[in-house]
Amino acid sequence: MQDVHAGLTIGGILAQTARRYPSKTALVFEDQRLSYQQLDEQSNRLAHGLISLGAGRGAKVALLARNSSEWVIAHFAVAKSGATLVPINYLFVEREIEYLLDNAEVQLLLVSDEFLGVALSLRSRLPRLKTVIALQGPAPADGATMADLIAQGSAQAPRVAISEHDDYTIMYTSGTTGRPKGVVSSHRSRVHVAFQGITDYRMAGEHICGLPLPLFHMGGLNTCFVTNMLAGASVVLMKKFDAAELLAAIERERISFVFLAPGPLVTLIESPAFARSDLSSLQWVMYGGAPMPGEVLRKVNEKLPRVRLMQGYGSTECGQLTFLDPEGHRTHPDSCGRPVALVEMRLQDEAGNEAPQGAVGEIVVRGPNVMTGYHTAPEATAEAFRGGWFHTGDLAVCDSDGFYTIVDRKKDMIISGSENIYPKEIEEVLYAHPAIQDAAVFGIPDEKWGESVCATLVLRAGMSLTEDEIIEYCRKNLAAYKKPKLVKFIDAMPRTSIGKIAKNELREPYWRGRSRRI
Repeated sequence: MQDVHAGLTIGGILAQTARRYPSKTALVFEDQRLSYQQLDEQSNRLAHGLISLGAGRGAKVALLARNSSEWVIAHFAVAKSGATLVPINYLFVEREIEYLLDNAEVQLLLVSDEFLGVALSLRSRLPRLKTVIALQGPAPADGATMADLIAQGSAQAPRVAISEHDDYTIMYTSGTTGRPKGVVSSHRSRVHVAFQGITDYRMAGEHICGLPLPLFHMGGLNTCFVTNMLAGASVVLMKKFDAAELLAAIERERISFVFLAPGPLVTLIESPAFARSDLSSLQWVMYGGAPMPGEVLRKVNEKLPRVRLMQGYGSTECGQLTFLDPEGHRTHPDSCGRPVALVEMRLQDEAGNEAPQGAVGEIVVRGPNVMTGYHTAPEATAEAFRGGWFHTGDLAVCDSDGFYTIVDRKKDMIISGSENIYPKEIEEVLYAHPAIQDAAVFGIPDEKWGESVCATLVLRAGMSLTEDEIIEYCRKNLAAYKKPKLVKFIDAMPRTSIGKIAKNELREPYWRGRSRRI
C-alpha cells in the first residue's frame, strides 16, 4: 500500500501550517487567541524546556488537565521533543491515574493547578516520575513551570530526528473489560487519520471548528484537532461541553463545524437557549463515539434542517474506520457508512472466515491508521491482531452497496438460551417511545437462560411509565425473547467523558462476583 505522507510528523504538521498561515488564528480559548505562528513558536520553546528535563525519543510525558490553550501547546511540544505523549483522563480517581502513570512508565508530568495535589501525592509512589511541571501557577517543589520553560526556550524548532514510525501517543482505553490498555499510535498512523479527516469532512482553511470534546480522547485530539491544524482551520476550544456556552460560541465566533457525541448533541438541540441562538454559520455537524438511535436522528434533522450531518465510526486503536456523508444519511440512515480510503475492512465469523453478505460478523481491519500495539501487553496485542487483521469487537452487517451497519459490541451481545440478542435493536425500539429520553439495554445473569435482558431508562420530564407497560410495549414491537425481563428507572444515565452512556457502570452490580462468558 503506497505511503502518501512519508516522513510527516505531528509537530511537522503544525510547523508546515504555520509557514502557510503565520498570522491566521489557530486557536481560540476563552479570552485567548493564538495565531499559527504563535502556537508553533510557543510549542518550540516548551519543547526545548522538556528536552532539558529529559524528554526525547523513548521518554514518556503525561498530561493531566482539562482542555486549555496550555494543553494544546504542551501536546505539540511533546511531539516536537520526540517523546511519547500520555494524555490522562482527568475524570479518573487517584488510584486509576497512578496505574496509568506507572503502566506507561511516565518520567515527566504536565499538570494543571486543579490536579497538582494529586500529582504531588503520586510522585513519591512512582520512582520513574522525575519531574512535575505546572501548566499554571507557581512551581511545585523540585518541579518546574510551563511559563518558565517557554520563557527560557528557543523559538526555533528543536533539532531532534523524529521518524514517522516513532510513538506519538499512548492513549488508554476505557477499561470496560478490565484494566485500561495503553494504545500505542505512531506519528504516521495519526497523520493518516488527519489526512483522512480533511478528505471526508471537507475540512478547509476557512472552517471554524467548535471543539467541546476532551483532548485526552481520540475524537477530540485527532479527529477534530489535528485535522483542523493540518487544514489551516481555526479551532474554538471549550474547557468542557456546555450546551448554552457552545450555542453562544457558535453565534459569537461564527462556528461552521462541530463534532459531538450523540448524547451532547441531543442536549444541545433540547437546550432552552437553542431557539434563540443564531446558528446561521453552522454548516456541518459531525457525530460519533456512540450509535445514534434512529428516533434521535430524526429529531436532530428536524431541529437542524439546513445543517449537513456526518457520522464517523472508529476506535482508539484505529481512529476513523467508516464515514457516512449527508447523502448516506438520506439513503442509508441506519448505517455507519462505508470504509474510509486506504483502510481494508471486512466481516469475519467465529471461525475467522469472511462472513457472507447480509450476515452478522465481527469487523476486522488493517491499514496505516491502525495502532502499533498495546503498551507492555504483547499477549493482548497478539490476540487483537490474530490472523493479520485487527479485531474491533464490533458486530455488523454489510449490504450490497458496501454500507456497514453496526449491530452491537461483541461483548455487549446478550446470549439468552441459544438466541443472540443485540441491545442496540431493543434500544432503537425504546427510543421511539415518546416518554423515554435515554435507554441502555444489557444482559444480566439468569439461572435458567444464562442471561436475560435488562433495560435501564430515563423518562422525559413529566412522563410516567411502569415496568409492565414497557415490557408490553417491547413485546408488541420485538420477538418475545428480546423483551426485557427487568426494567429499571433512574434519574440520569452515567456517562463517559465524551457523552457515551457508561453501560459498564450500569451492568457491573448485577455481575459482581460472577464472570461473563464473553
